[in-house]
Amino acid sequence: MLVHHAYVISLRVRHPEWPSAWIAASLELQPKVSRSVGEPRFASDGRHLGINRESFCTFDIGPKELGWFTEGMARLLGTLGPREAAIQEIRKTGGVVELFVGVFVDVKASTGFVMEPDLLADLARLGVQLSVEIY
Repeated sequence: MLVHHAYVISLRVRHPEWPSAWIAASLELQPKVSRSVGEPRFASDGRHLGINRESFCTFDIGPKELGWFTEGMARLLGTLGPREAAIQEIRKTGGVVELFVGVFVDVKASTGFVMEPDLLADLARLGVQLSVEIY
């Protein structure tokens, strides 16, 4: 089968109270992007945009790969299993945890995907939302 697309998966966390450093420490992951609730926000040109209303972290949990993202998700969910208690604590205290998938499609191809029930059950058990964007 000729593959016409690639994907990248990251973990994104938002929390109304925890600083981004707490989120990163609880998950034992190094964020690629982070901001903390209550800190000032600035535009790229230096303009003040206000104060962060919540903390936000993005964690790279896998490299960009060719193929079907659903196959890569099963492998990456295995890396989140040991972090289940931390994920549940984040959720219990008002936070949101999601897997963000970027799918990059060849302009000449279309794409779709099927998620197996076991994979959906694993996401639900962990309490992780799924966000998919197709580019």
